[in-house]
Amino acid sequence: MALFPTYYSIMGPMTTPRQRLRQILPLGIFLAGITAIGLGLGLGLATSVMAEERVVQGEFFFGPDMGEGPACAAAEQRAKQEALRQVLGERFSVSEQLSCREGRAGADAGTDNTDCVYNRLLWSEIDGDIKRAERLGRPEVVVVPGATRCTVRMRVVVDLPAQQPDPGFDFEASLSSISLRAKESVRFAVRPSAPMHMAIFSWAPAHDKTSVTRIFPNSFDTNALLRPAQENRIPSELGAQRYGFTVSFPAGLKQDFVDEYLIFVATKAPVAWLERYEFERFKARLREIAPPEKRVVKHSYRIVN
Repeated sequence: MALFPTYYSIMGPMTTPRQRLRQILPLGIFLAGITAIGLGLGLGLATSVMAEERVVQGEFFFGPDMGEGPACAAAEQRAKQEALRQVLGERFSVSEQLSCREGRAGADAGTDNTDCVYNRLLWSEIDGDIKRAERLGRPEVVVVPGATRCTVRMRVVVDLPAQQPDPGFDFEASLSSISLRAKESVRFAVRPSAPMHMAIFSWAPAHDKTSVTRIFPNSFDTNALLRPAQENRIPSELGAQRYGFTVSFPAGLKQDFVDEYLIFVATKAPVAWLERYEFERFKARLREIAPPEKRVVKHSYRIVN
């Protein structure tokens, strides 16, 4: 089933005809009068001198409403995730805060959300370094009780960064809620261990699987520098008087929920982030920043119909 867009809306006071115009940005993000914010470049480039190869297997269960092609693509993503987990550790495991239910028999029968599963797997590898991946043989598709299963075997080569993250440069990020209904607002809290420049990107695959959009900093909250020893709220106290983040459920979508995703990227030096990136270009942009110069935290939240 084709999915409709789910939106953040970022809106400030509109008192003039010009201000009443809303510029609709990619991924359905509404932002009144936003302009690109250049923060300057000053980061070391990431380098890699080694790589490790893994032969891994991924499987995906699906129901009658999904074809073999998308199901086996999801199995392939799961295999890549397993290779990343084996080489780079639990940093790449998928958050279990919000579960996706596949088309298996039993308690979850009839409630599968294969788009959710596939998107979660794709998001889990956004900051991974896969150099090469190839299928080994043809996918195995078999009927099992209550579902169909696709299994793929892959050879995956994972880059090993030459440098490790700085343990003294870290942060915690949280959402005011991870389960929301239409027209509810959400706010973020960030607790850094050191001064850092923060950027937040949104991925709403129900609207566009191919790109991510920057939602912070923006024209209402331009200060991306966060200080330690305090909880930094986004929108800021001043910004909250001018705008807010509000979610909406896609009109006409016959589904119980949709999931959307956030990635918080902290850097030691300011970065001139674009407002929008194609998905693969964003992954490449993250890899350009050396591990000691950045810290990445990913979150997801659910919009319930």
